[in-house]
Amino acid sequence: MIIGGRSVSDEMRLEEKEKNIDTSVIYSFGSAIIEFEDVIFQKFLVMSGVNSITTKEQFGRILSRMHSKGYIAPLEFLGRKAWRRLVVEDRLEDRLDPISVQKRSGDITMPSKPEKLQRERDERLVSESRLIAEDLLKTMRGKLLGGRDLDAKARQVLVRHAAEMRKALTDSREELLNYVRSNTPSMSEPMQRILNSKGEDVLLLSLRLIETGYASS
Repeated sequence: MIIGGRSVSDEMRLEEKEKNIDTSVIYSFGSAIIEFEDVIFQKFLVMSGVNSITTKEQFGRILSRMHSKGYIAPLEFLGRKAWRRLVVEDRLEDRLDPISVQKRSGDITMPSKPEKLQRERDERLVSESRLIAEDLLKTMRGKLLGGRDLDAKARQVLVRHAAEMRKALTDSREELLNYVRSNTPSMSEPMQRILNSKGEDVLLLSLRLIETGYASS
C-alpha cells in the first residue's frame, strides 16, 4: 500500500528511525531538566557513534520536530539557547504528536497560550534557580569550607558535592538527603529547607548551575 508516495513499510521504518533519534536526544540530556543546545548536540554525536553525519543544522530540525511533539521546549538560559526536557525516554511512545492530531482534524494551528505560559514558567525557574544557586554556594562555602576564599581546589570540592547532590536528587529526594547526611551533614537543614520551600526542579537546576560554574558566591 502506498501513502503519499511511500509504502506503509517505508512509513513504519521512518517512524522507527525518528523514535530512535528522539530517544537518543532525550538520553543526551542525562539527568538534566534544562541543558544547553550545544551540550545536547555534542552528547548526541557521541551516542550516535563515529559514523554520525548529523550536522548542527540537521540537529536543529530534529529539536524543532521534537518540540512539536511536546517532548522538549526551547528557552534562553543565561544568554544561550537551551532546551527543557518534558518527558523521560521510556515515555516517548506514550505521547501523541499534537501537530499530527491537528492535521487529521483539519486544523494545523498550534495554540500559542500554553507555549507562552510554559516559556514564562521556564524563565521564572531559571531566574529563581540562579538566585538559589548563589545563596546555596555561599552556604556551602560557609559550612563546608569555613568561609575561606574559593581557590581552584576549594571550588572543585564544592562543585564535586553539587554534582553528587544533583545525581542523588535525580534518583529521589530521599537519595539526596541520604547523601547530604553521609557526606555534608552540616548542609542537611539548608537542603531540607530549599526542598520544602522551592521544590526539586529549582534545586536540581540550582545544583546544575553550581556544577557548571554559572553561580558565584
